[in-house]
Amino acid sequence: MSTGLWSDNAGKVDLVMNVVERPSGGFSAGGGISSGITSGPLSGLIGSFAYSHRNFFGRNQKLNISLERGQIDSIFRINYTDPWIEGDDKRTSRTIII
Repeated sequence: MSTGLWSDNAGKVDLVMNVVERPSGGFSAGGGISSGITSGPLSGLIGSFAYSHRNFFGRNQKLNISLERGQIDSIFRINYTDPWIEGDDKRTSRTIII
């Protein structure tokens, strides 16, 4: 019921916000020298490369890919996390690590 003195919008304010999404992914690389166990021109060199994205597909899914390489061994990793499998009302998540 309105008496004319009060309106339904009394005490309400229109608020306008400009939101800018920050970059959600990035690359990194590195290198170094270790006390090499073997001999040769590249003995002891170590290198690494990584890519990560915190909002993969725009759904807060996370993807990390990394490679570490030395003269003796290499490590390659892929991590993928989906915090909420689409359509699941119980908010089931999944993580895949290779």
